[in-house]
Order: sequence, then structure tokens, then C-alpha cells
Amino acid sequence: MTYFDRTLIGKNSVSFQIRNGTDRPRAIWIELWSHDYTLLPLESMEIVVWGRAETPQVEITENALSTVIVLSPPPGEMSFGEYIVHQYGVVLEPAYQRQAGLDAGLEY
Repeated sequence: MTYFDRTLIGKNSVSFQIRNGTDRPRAIWIELWSHDYTLLPLESMEIVVWGRAETPQVEITENALSTVIVLSPPPGEMSFGEYIVHQYGVVLEPAYQRQAGLDAGLEY
């Protein structure tokens, strides 16, 4: 199990929490990598994104069964650093709870 250490992230970061307030699993997609995470009902996760020189751009789009989060470098930069997804400090890997989503009829 890997734990998230917030002290390693610099000032050029943004973080936000996603919560599944529905009664069924919800797919969360991180683009441009096509990484998926599945949130069960009433479950939440925090996403932290950090840049090298500037804060990255984040665009969030929701539909009935999923949330798509597009991460982009700030204007004038070719890349932005990295991102991490965690729950209460425990790092989540891509494909987190995918089987629960498949069992509920989500398509990946």
C-alpha cells in the first residue's frame, strides 16, 4: 500500500475531491492517459495535479454514468508534472474497482 505525502507537492498544484452521490458505481476517467477509476456509491477520492512551473489546467465533464477529467499543461508549457489519486492518503492505482463497475454494467 502506498501513501500520499502532500509535503512532496510544490506550490504549483491543484487538488479537488470527487464524490459519487449516486446509487450505482461511477467511472472516473483521467485523460489524456485513459486511466479509469471506479467509485462505488457514496465513495469519494481526491485528485492532486501539480506542474513544473505553473498550475496545470483541469476540465471536468460529467454525464449520467461517468466523469471525465482532462488534465492539460498551462499555456506555453509542453507538460505539467504529474497527478495522483488517493483516498484518505492511500494512493489508488488506475483500474481501481473496475470489476465492480463491470459487474454493474459500466463499459470501459
